[in-house]
Amino acid sequence: MAKKKKVDGGVASALANISATKDQGTQGLLDEALVESFKILNDQGIECLSSEESTGRLICLQMPALAPRFLFSVEGLPLGRLYLVAGAQESCKSALLAEMGTWHAAQGGYYHVFETEQKDAAGLRNSFFKYQKGKWGASRAFTQDEWNRQFFRFTERMRAMMDGGTVEIDGKKVKKKGTGRIAPIQIGVDSISAVTIEKFSEKTQEEGAPTMNHPLHAKMLSDFLKEAPKLLVDFPITMFMVSHEKFSSNPAAPHIQVRNTSGGMAPKYQVTTDISMKRLDKHQQKRIHPIHGEIYSIPLGMKVHKNSVGMHQNIEVEMCWYFDKTDIDPVHNEPRQKSYFDWHSATIELLKECFVAGKEGKEFGGARAKQLRDFIHFEDGDDRTISIPELDINDPIPYRDAGEVLEARIQSDPTFATELYSLMGIRRQFMFKKGVDMREQIKENIARVQDMDKTRDLSPQGAPPAIVDPDALEEPPPGV
Repeated sequence: MAKKKKVDGGVASALANISATKDQGTQGLLDEALVESFKILNDQGIECLSSEESTGRLICLQMPALAPRFLFSVEGLPLGRLYLVAGAQESCKSALLAEMGTWHAAQGGYYHVFETEQKDAAGLRNSFFKYQKGKWGASRAFTQDEWNRQFFRFTERMRAMMDGGTVEIDGKKVKKKGTGRIAPIQIGVDSISAVTIEKFSEKTQEEGAPTMNHPLHAKMLSDFLKEAPKLLVDFPITMFMVSHEKFSSNPAAPHIQVRNTSGGMAPKYQVTTDISMKRLDKHQQKRIHPIHGEIYSIPLGMKVHKNSVGMHQNIEVEMCWYFDKTDIDPVHNEPRQKSYFDWHSATIELLKECFVAGKEGKEFGGARAKQLRDFIHFEDGDDRTISIPELDINDPIPYRDAGEVLEARIQSDPTFATELYSLMGIRRQFMFKKGVDMREQIKENIARVQDMDKTRDLSPQGAPPAIVDPDALEEPPPGV
């Protein structure tokens, strides 16, 4: 009788896998093996995030209106990211950073700017923050090395403030409990290339004349940007960098204008969104408001050149200010300036543009433009007034007031918001919850994504039907 051959371990394992595959199916076996492999890798210090975990980590800060959501193509401003704001002189870049700082402050947060241009406009920031104390701060930096150090020290301090740890007070190490990641922090650098590096700053002052330093400046900025984003991951912290923008002719095709920003290419690679700003009129405008009197404004164009979370869009918005006679400065005994970006009027202007198919940069086709017109109908009045029957605005009111009514409807009616966002190409996201630790928010978001995936049919049978070519349904010739 022939002796039974012993099955070695490798063959036995293969037979077991074949048996398991019959029970689970190939996909089930692979999924199980991947989960086990990822657990081993995570234990070895190699972070492996599933699709659910990556999705749950994208948390956004609330935006005040539809117009900026359209510009970014998402419902809110992604936290834990870097942003570039570029433009020519007098294009309100610093004002935009202050405006976005108020978005962070509205959720219990704070704005801090590293000023490198030594023309600080504290009054302008105060006018955006409505003179609230403790909502913003500034640090002066005289070299690139200095603002780099300030960023790392400030960000490390904010992280320690949130997560807790050991700090040194009066020469003694004290263990302090953290506040939690419960409020958003915005960091600004205005601007990234207004100062030279320390080595050349000292040499210039010593010799009385500057020397060539651009290659080193760009290299050091590139190295800084390779490290800086790591400190923002999974924290409710954003960093906005101001850069200067200019256009030059392409030598090979002079009719083509090439966009250049200071600081080299490194900032463009590292940022989530690259925003360009320009003045649409070199003169400031003025109109009369029934309550505030004269309101001054600068019309601006904003365009996204890079967007890691959405499309490249553009909008127009006015940066406005007025002098509030009901709020008197106690020091100088004069009306205080109040400033704001008129996002609500910009929203109405944006929707009117999207009603027209083929509007440059908006990418609205005829069918989509008609769907939007059918969804929300406008009737223009005189002097920038409008009526919107779908919002119960039957008599014309100013654009800004109409935009505020529209925003209130978006916030109170999720079905209305979802349909409008879908038509406008705005993607819904997990929104930051004020006062709730961001780590807890991430856990909750991941659980929600996992629960939703359990109810969806992700198998090939559940996929949408393929588009079939009618010609392919003809009977094949004999012998085939």
